[in-house]
Amino acid sequence: MPVECVGVVGAGVMGSEIAQVAAAGGLDVLLSDVDQERVDRGVAHVRDICARRVKRGRMSQEDADALVARVHPVVGLEGLAPADLAIEAGTEVMEVKRKVFSTLDGVLGPDALIASNTSGLSITELGEVTSRPAQVLGLHFFNPASVMRLVEVIRGEHTGEATLAAGRDLAVSLGKTPVLVRECPGFLVNRILVRAMVESYRRAAETGAGAAAADAAVVAGGPAPMGPFALGDLIGLDTMDHIQGDLERAYGDRFADGGVLAGLGALFFLRAIGQIVSAPAGPELAVLVADLLTTPFWVAGGILLWRRQALGYAAGLGLLFQGSMLFVALLVFFILQPFVTGAPFPLTDFMVIAVMGLVCFAPFGLFVRGVLKSST
Repeated sequence: MPVECVGVVGAGVMGSEIAQVAAAGGLDVLLSDVDQERVDRGVAHVRDICARRVKRGRMSQEDADALVARVHPVVGLEGLAPADLAIEAGTEVMEVKRKVFSTLDGVLGPDALIASNTSGLSITELGEVTSRPAQVLGLHFFNPASVMRLVEVIRGEHTGEATLAAGRDLAVSLGKTPVLVRECPGFLVNRILVRAMVESYRRAAETGAGAAAADAAVVAGGPAPMGPFALGDLIGLDTMDHIQGDLERAYGDRFADGGVLAGLGALFFLRAIGQIVSAPAGPELAVLVADLLTTPFWVAGGILLWRRQALGYAAGLGLLFQGSMLFVALLVFFILQPFVTGAPFPLTDFMVIAVMGLVCFAPFGLFVRGVLKSST
């Protein structure tokens, strides 16, 4: 069955990059996400890629307009029914992907193929939630897909030969270089790449080298266009954490990162403020970060109250409000996040909240002590 219409699930950076590649290959693209705002951002990203190419003289404005016109925004999964192939490009969490695949199975035509852009999760497990496991495969594009030529075509245990051939032929038709891979944790490229990256992270931690210095050493000493820290940031620290954790569980300590990614995760957490609109729990992230950033002021207020200064009472009210907001945020994260994202509550998020809770409530002890002391 020839592929003429491609559905892409997830209009983030990776999904919109894949949409651009498919549209550049002359295919009609249905770009889907959970709401109109995210879909519009995905289409805007496709438009930006084309605009850069027009500016550099690599594409005419007419061709750019025609390419963007082939990308059709869709809210939800039901609108993907006409697709000959659906490519899931969402978060790297198995439970989320399983739900997407199950829904797509009921939406797409009986001959349609379903692919995942996963960088290492089981294609077999994804196929088992559908009625068509022989028509399920992995198509792992590399970021940015509009530039990178390699595509891993992954065979699950039940993937049919015709499905695998269709995936390979599609990659070739899009100007990509396909590499056929049997299913295993990390597939081919990430087993090589992440192994080198975590070794770089461990060595940087052992020698005390900063991220910028480590990256500069790698770029200066070889053909790499960027260092391991910059590459991890480009991939996404949350995605890197998922990949590294999966590989360490599968292959042992050789994929351990020496705890470096956990430290970088704090930077990712603060960066999430800039993504408040797109984050599923954006308001809660805002509350938590606000708590962290305002803690020094409440510490000062608690000390003032302890010294019997009237200004400390105002600080005490602020502490009470701060603590209440933290508690509400904790409840929202812990209870509602599984229903919002379809994923279980991440233990790492809980640990961050717990640590921040201790930091935020520590000055409250000063407030209580000050009240008790001033009343005697």
